[in-house]
Amino acid sequence: MAAWWKLYPVRGNGWVPHPPAPADLPDPRFAVGAAVRLSGKPAVVRRVLAVEWHWIRREFSYIVETSAAPPFRPYWFAGQLAIEGQDAEPGAAPDTGRR
Repeated sequence: MAAWWKLYPVRGNGWVPHPPAPADLPDPRFAVGAAVRLSGKPAVVRRVLAVEWHWIRREFSYIVETSAAPPFRPYWFAGQLAIEGQDAEPGAAPDTGRR
């Protein structure tokens, strides 16, 4: 899909990068080392490798282990992940962008 970024909601001033505010904290369920499942591919349990601020989307992204070759580091957002043994984030809107 050529325009995948259009599937995500626009927050604030669109593509202008924004640093995290003091109140912006990563989801504690998805700490480095946590066992997670991708909403689009729930058959495989994966580990969170890193947590990074996404400057455009203004929320934390979670780099998750995949079969992708380095230096590519695939990332997902909290609404696209589920802790192993739990359902996806109950308050998050469904995110169909990476399914």
